[in-house]
Amino acid sequence: MRIPVRFFTGGGVFFCFGIFLVEISNEFAGSGKEGVAWVASIMIATQHVVGPLVSALVNRYGPRSVSIFGSIAVAFGYGLSYFVQSVATLYVTLGIISEIGRASC
Repeated sequence: MRIPVRFFTGGGVFFCFGIFLVEISNEFAGSGKEGVAWVASIMIATQHVVGPLVSALVNRYGPRSVSIFGSIAVAFGYGLSYFVQSVATLYVTLGIISEIGRASC
């Protein structure tokens, strides 16, 4: 059950970010592709940094509770990223909030 939940809660955006790169770059014309590409780098870094913390949370609260929190965090991060006006805000919403949730799923 973990694999389908993980794919539907962010795997599509994470693994296919290069497809979205052109559209996001067009949306934020002032930052360029290199500024938007940092979102993917922050996504990867966040997952690796949060991993040990998530492991401790799973040991303490159980996998079900942590996965529910992760799904809510992913939805919250993606929902907020719809309303962003700058790439810096996208770093926080898509790069950090949603990836904390994705690491928890």
